[in-house]
Amino acid sequence: MTQINLGDEANSKPIFISESLSPSEKKDLMQLILQYIDVFAWNYEDMPVLDHQIVMHCLNINPDSKTVKQSNDSSVSRSRKQSNQKSKIL
Repeated sequence: MTQINLGDEANSKPIFISESLSPSEKKDLMQLILQYIDVFAWNYEDMPVLDHQIVMHCLNINPDSKTVKQSNDSSVSRSRKQSNQKSKIL
C-alpha cells in the first residue's frame, strides 16, 4: 500500500492505494478521488450533519465495578491449544 496525503502538513488527509496498480490506473484513480474529494471525511468536523448519538461509541459499564485485566492466555485459547495438541497426537 502507498500512502498519499490529500491535505497539507497542518491538515493531513491520508489515503492508501495499492502498489500493484499500473501507473495509468494510479493516475485515473487519483483523478477520480480528487474529482470527488468533497465526499470524503477524515474527522467528525467534516460531517456536521451527523447526529453524535449515532456515531459515538458508548459502553454501558457500571462505574462502581472493579476493573479486571484479562490474561494473555485465556482459557478458551488454552483449550484450543490442548485440542490441537490432542489431535496431533492421535
